[in-house]
Amino acid sequence: RREQQARSRDPGAIIIELEMIGAGRKALAASPAQALAYAEQHARDYPESQLVTQRAELRVRALCALGRRDEARAEADRRGPGKVRDALKQACGL
Repeated sequence: RREQQARSRDPGAIIIELEMIGAGRKALAASPAQALAYAEQHARDYPESQLVTQRAELRVRALCALGRRDEARAEADRRGPGKVRDALKQACGL
C-alpha cells in the first residue's frame, strides 16, 4: 500500500496519468470501448490517484456510449453529486 501511495505521488506519474485520461477522452467518440479500457487501466495502475474524479467521469461517459446505463449510474452514485453526476446527465440523459 505504501508503495502504491509513493508511486501515485511521483511527479512523473501525474504526467503519465494525464496522458492516459487524455487518450481515453480522445478515444471516446470513435471507440467508447477503448476509452473504457483506458479508464480501467488507470484504475489498476493508479488506484490512489489524484485524478479519480476525471477517471470516473471518463468511465461514466464510456459506459453511457456503450449503452451500459445501469453501470454508469452505479459509478455516478458511488461518487455523489458533482462532475461525475453531470457526466451521467449529459451522456446518458439521466
